Amino acid sequence: MPNMLMSIPDRHFQTAPVQKTDICLGFVGRFDPEKGIADLIQAMHQLQQKSPVSLTLKLAGAGALESDLNAQTQRLGLEKQVVFSGWVSDLDEWMRDVDLLVVPSLNETFGIAILEGFCHGKPVVSTQVPGPQSLIEAGVNGWLAEPGNPDDLARVLDLAIRQQDQWPQIASCAYDKAKAHHYQQMLPRIAKIVRGVIDR
Repeated sequence: MPNMLMSIPDRHFQTAPVQKTDICLGFVGRFDPEKGIADLIQAMHQLQQKSPVSLTLKLAGAGALESDLNAQTQRLGLEKQVVFSGWVSDLDEWMRDVDLLVVPSLNETFGIAILEGFCHGKPVVSTQVPGPQSLIEAGVNGWLAEPGNPDDLARVLDLAIRQQDQWPQIASCAYDKAKAHHYQQMLPRIAKIVRGVIDR
């Protein structure tokens, strides 16, 4: 059964290009190995050393890897840059502070987090695995990096940050993609598939 969005916020995000000097990266999801969060923290460490902007990373969620990720953050000296938010009860509020959503999955069949970012008008960087590849067209509504490769993730994040002038157009395309996955759009398509199966 396809993933669907039950609600989509009104289009209220930035429409004019803005060059920010403080960028907040965000991740939301389970702290499990296949989510690639360790790669994201390593990429964040690399970006800190060469990015022209000041970076913060907010991690929303919890899971088996939380203590390991905390230890990695401390080992890399990123305690002041990486914020562990826990599970958030108000995703809309959390998303307001995020400039760029990152979904660094090693394996992802769909990626509801990507659609959540899309519908909040957030540019998304993800990986070249089936789920994200079905939603993101690189350079059009987001960016894609090699899965399991912190160096390439850092490269793509750096590219996305340097292309801030394109964020409004990318966010607009992403928002339109999210609307196509709203349940009111998806239910007729699902009903057609079900009827086709029944009529066989």
